[in-house]
Amino acid sequence: MKNTILLLIGLGLLAGMAEAGEIGEVDIHGFLSQGYLKTDHNNYMAETEDGSFQFNELGLNFGTRLSGKLWLGMQFFARDLGTDGNDELVLDWAVADYRWQDFLGVRVGKIKNNYGYYAAIRDVDLLRTSVFVPRSIYSEMFRDATSSFKGVSFYGEIELGGFGSMAYDFVNGLPNMGPDTGLASGWENYWAFLELDVTNLKSGMSFTYDLKWETPLNGLMLGFTRMWFNDIEVDGTLSGNLAEKVYHITGFHEKSDLAYIFLTIRYAWQGFVLMGEFAQNDMDRRIDMDGFEGGYLDADSITTQGWYAGMAYRFNRYFEAEYKYSEYYGNRYNKDGKDVYDNKLLNQLLNINGTLKSRNDDFLAWTKTSTFSFRFDISEYWLFKFEIAYNDGFGELTSAQTDDLKRYWWLYAAKVTYNF
Repeated sequence: MKNTILLLIGLGLLAGMAEAGEIGEVDIHGFLSQGYLKTDHNNYMAETEDGSFQFNELGLNFGTRLSGKLWLGMQFFARDLGTDGNDELVLDWAVADYRWQDFLGVRVGKIKNNYGYYAAIRDVDLLRTSVFVPRSIYSEMFRDATSSFKGVSFYGEIELGGFGSMAYDFVNGLPNMGPDTGLASGWENYWAFLELDVTNLKSGMSFTYDLKWETPLNGLMLGFTRMWFNDIEVDGTLSGNLAEKVYHITGFHEKSDLAYIFLTIRYAWQGFVLMGEFAQNDMDRRIDMDGFEGGYLDADSITTQGWYAGMAYRFNRYFEAEYKYSEYYGNRYNKDGKDVYDNKLLNQLLNINGTLKSRNDDFLAWTKTSTFSFRFDISEYWLFKFEIAYNDGFGELTSAQTDDLKRYWWLYAAKVTYNF
């Protein structure tokens, strides 16, 4: 009910301003998509072993120009991917955008986060061939927590003469974190053996600094992003036999800092596009569990790493195809799944020092994927996409549970999108 009220308030404000002559024409655009997911083994984000239609998105955005330099806009968004989203309508972004000069503009409000190549355009199916953006770089579980900041950004494009041009976007603010986000599900997944239930998740001031260089070579773009999530606090309750009867712990508290780096290369020539990205995330953690003495203790640091390379080709106005190969590692220092927990005090208290970080299956340390994507532009407004992905390993975090994980598995995805 509150989401409907939120949408009506937004529409009412724009309509009222237009009626009063305070703004010009209001541009309204949107999209609606419905997909289907199927795997032969392992559930991915939904109950995909049985096939799932829990894969849809809806977006409705409004924009108007108050002057030659000032633009206002907002987007309402809902999605469903297994247990994530559940078609809850949210204010995806809402900004006042003042472009003083080409080289300097400022946005304030709830700002779309700009990292890597796909983050800022992730919602727009028209701008890519694939059903999913590369999973080795852009986690589906963390999408809602990393997609926008409440704060301010400075952006612009600087001409470099014979050296091309440089676009920059510096975003500062508070990310969209909370106990009902996919990031919280990721924490619960990681600590599933203690049956963690996250009750609080918040972050301090965070930053994204993004650069994209359009080089003198026509069609070649190089990108670099640094992103920090600072002072993350996670609280929750622990339950189950292991937590209550073996360790005698009931509460969970973690303080973390995340630092990402993204590198992007993209070359477009006639109908061909060559692409690649690399990402790494360093995570420092301190953990306190009710029942253990010593307060916050250092936990094993985690450095995730992923990359992909691919090629797309536009055959004609109706058909485009793409191939990508990607690798993702939940810890770059445990790529083979043979690494063990060290002798930190926290690991001693949990009695996991010396045990395998990947527990019983070493293939939980990685995901290596070959993806074939096919896009059909049925009309100006309708898109159909079909995707086949062959996977080695199951290193990604997912909100769907699988009792008997298999190392090798196929993911099939189909999606129909209407844009207006």
